[in-house]
Amino acid sequence: MKQSFLILFLLPILGFCQVGSVSLSSEPKANTSLRIRSIDSLNAKDPEFKHLSGLEKEMYYWINYSRIYPKQFLDSALTPLLKQFPNLQGKNAESLKTAFNQNESLTPFVLNYRLLQLAREQAKDNVAQGHINHNSLKGKPFYLRIRDAGIRYCASENISNGPPDMLFQLCLLYLDIGVPGLGHRKALFNPQLIELGLGVAAQNADTYYTVQDFACAQ
Repeated sequence: MKQSFLILFLLPILGFCQVGSVSLSSEPKANTSLRIRSIDSLNAKDPEFKHLSGLEKEMYYWINYSRIYPKQFLDSALTPLLKQFPNLQGKNAESLKTAFNQNESLTPFVLNYRLLQLAREQAKDNVAQGHINHNSLKGKPFYLRIRDAGIRYCASENISNGPPDMLFQLCLLYLDIGVPGLGHRKALFNPQLIELGLGVAAQNADTYYTVQDFACAQ
């Protein structure tokens, strides 16, 4: 069954968004075996971790895995996905491989309560709207949402939708297929963005909206 998945990135300072989409002929094969105990232990020490949903915990794990061990993430997570879906291969995949091989370990994300609330609200609003949108259900744009949440310094937002496989959704954000500016990837690789909020909400059994809200140290 052919399915399409969307990803959207917003850089509020510049005031534009970037959208990409991919179509796949089958469901991704979720890989739940790539667990590194030190990452689980690190994440569990965050005061907000216990408040995350199961899928939010999974996304938090994979994001910090990719930040702390970029080369290992490439070999154990991204490369198998590209083998499963050859249509994802191309210039974006090649440039992403280079980026992971060249990048050193980055500071892992820490959870920010205000960003968590912001991301969860936007994920629910996207479900209500039935499509990816950085504006809230009431029409409030990201720069106002982030301001009203009390985030004073740099911030950005990634949104994706697809199956409830957080590793798969994260890999699509990194690949940024159809996104000329590679905005999702740049946010995930940005060493200045170290605080994180996550929100995951279900449209139906096959489609989940995932929101990643990032900020510099507040």
